[in-house]
Amino acid sequence: MPAVHYRLEIVAPATGNTRAKTWSFSADTGNVVVIECALKKEKHRISVLTARLVDTLDAGACWPIFSALPDPAYANIPVKLYMAKPGDASQITHLVFEGKVTTLHAGSPGPSRLQVVAHDKSIDARRKRTQQSFTGKTTLQVAQAIAKQYGFTVETALGTVSLAATAFDWRPGQSDWAAI
Repeated sequence: MPAVHYRLEIVAPATGNTRAKTWSFSADTGNVVVIECALKKEKHRISVLTARLVDTLDAGACWPIFSALPDPAYANIPVKLYMAKPGDASQITHLVFEGKVTTLHAGSPGPSRLQVVAHDKSIDARRKRTQQSFTGKTTLQVAQAIAKQYGFTVETALGTVSLAATAFDWRPGQSDWAAI
């Protein structure tokens, strides 16, 4: 089985004191040796990314990366994972995951590893409580408006709906109490 090549991009948004900065990690950039990825699927979309950045050449190399990245508890940190086509490691351009960093673990499970956990855009819907009123809209229009706020679309095709009915013949004197 050929090796899969990834590129992980983490963006620190601009603040009042700093400019926006993008970190790009791949075996080609030389800042990590290996990127191990695990993607979890929720219904029809990939919802969680766990990426381990490994630098086996320098035992403590992931600590400077960890120190440079902003804390996900205080900032929305966008992340993208790209993958190369199998057999063609020269172009890592296929977007596999886009979301926000939710956790950083330096030295997990060893000193040469940095673990990045990210969730897709639906994390925004779960992080904050909102209350809205919709008047004069159908349920589909309400669902579309809410989905649009979080960067999603609503699937409107229901497919084939079949109703099954069971015929039951009540006879005179028959009751559901008869079984008791």
